[in-house]
Amino acid sequence: VKDDVIFEHLYELSDGKLNLLQSSEELLNTTDLLRTNKRISNKISPAGQPKIQSNKNAKVGKPKYKKQ
Repeated sequence: VKDDVIFEHLYELSDGKLNLLQSSEELLNTTDLLRTNKRISNKISPAGQPKIQSNKNAKVGKPKYKKQ
């Protein structure tokens, strides 16, 4: 999507409060955003802050309960 289309949508959705129609701003490409996000997520978090764990390999389904 071209930047001017996004700027028009922002203008309409914000009732004119966000007006970038005459702006010289350029939005980043998706590939640039993904590259930046990957770099940030690969950094080691400071001590004391837990890392967010992915549940990619977690089994999904009903839990199994043992009868007693």
